[in-house]
Amino acid sequence: MKVAISTPSEATVTLLDVAVLTRLPIEGHAVCTVGRQIESWQDKVHRLFGVRPFAEVAKGSALRVTWLAQNFSHLPEGADKATVEAYLSSLIGTVLFSDKTGNRVLLLYLTLLDAPWEVISGYSWGSAALAYLYRRLCKASRKNVKEIAGPLIILQFWA
Repeated sequence: MKVAISTPSEATVTLLDVAVLTRLPIEGHAVCTVGRQIESWQDKVHRLFGVRPFAEVAKGSALRVTWLAQNFSHLPEGADKATVEAYLSSLIGTVLFSDKTGNRVLLLYLTLLDAPWEVISGYSWGSAALAYLYRRLCKASRKNVKEIAGPLIILQFWA
């Protein structure tokens, strides 16, 4: 009688999983922030959202999510482009590319929204989210690390 010996197998979140779980596009242009410059962050936010934030709203290279929530807490029907971009910035910063604090949106990601809607919707957001998740999981696996960041909702749905 032969006995089948099974070896432990590994499982991980795949790009197809991200597409199915989030409905984010996985094909299209790469989400790339390399080479993007932010002139004056206050000017950039004002140009994108139509509202000029106070200096204390940004800390370093990040915008406070509380400010976005106060000014753009929901997406009304028939919202203008600035309101949609502000709402998307909040989602991008808090869901897809969150940091460990959970209360900041990196201003660098705002540069991705400084394009026509056809370009923004043509990005492969699912691929970027999965790559960011892998990066943050790798960093979280290091010795002495006590926190994790990234699109953890994808990991929760997948598990």
